[in-house]
Amino acid sequence: MKTTAKLTTENQIYRAPESFTDLTSEEREVLRIVQTELQGWDQDDLEKVLSTMADDATYWDITLDPAVGKEAIREFGQGWLDFCPNFGCFVEKLVVQGDTVVSMGQVFGDPVPGVEFYPGRVSKEGGRFDLWYCQVAIVKDGRIVYVRDHWNKDYMDPAFD
Repeated sequence: MKTTAKLTTENQIYRAPESFTDLTSEEREVLRIVQTELQGWDQDDLEKVLSTMADDATYWDITLDPAVGKEAIREFGQGWLDFCPNFGCFVEKLVVQGDTVVSMGQVFGDPVPGVEFYPGRVSKEGGRFDLWYCQVAIVKDGRIVYVRDHWNKDYMDPAFD
């Protein structure tokens, strides 16, 4: 898989929300919440991810069934971290409008060999993945209520036997 040039070399999830000068103060707070969620993924810190979620939030990685509620999101997240303990996230662009944040970038990692994360697919030795993704997150009352991750799971093929 060929990687193309990024729009920026600064991971936007670590950029100060105040530096996004074209946003309202409310949008900066929405952005801060979503940046915290994405930082949690990048730091392999599931509790940080969960701290941003509403109790009845929906997290939908479109390659799997939606996880509804914090416990289901915990199970989904733990599955990812068991599969790939060094999961990383680089966001090259954030778009904020009202209560919605769209992020686009790359996710990557080195799966643990022998883990069946997708039904019938077992991770292999040396099966690094690096793929482009886009996430849409909606924030209400200071918590994420809905997340949808979009990516092509065919790009995960190098991670599996």
